[in-house]
Amino acid sequence: MIVELDNNLSHYAEVIKKALHVDVKDVPGAGAAGGMGAALMAFLGAELKSGIEIVTTALNLEEHIHDCTLVITGEGRN
Repeated sequence: MIVELDNNLSHYAEVIKKALHVDVKDVPGAGAAGGMGAALMAFLGAELKSGIEIVTTALNLEEHIHDCTLVITGEGRN
């Protein structure tokens, strides 16, 4: 199933490139969420950014952890 999904996303990227002249194939994050990032880039001219970069900038995290020796993070599911 993973191979089929990868093949379909590659085909999607080829269709976008041919129709809109926007190359999304090797853009990090473009294939996430079923190609939503690619669609936003191709159809709306969006710029993809790393989610963690947005969060750390919004929280000014670097300033808050500047003097820390250890930072513990986590990601989980409900």
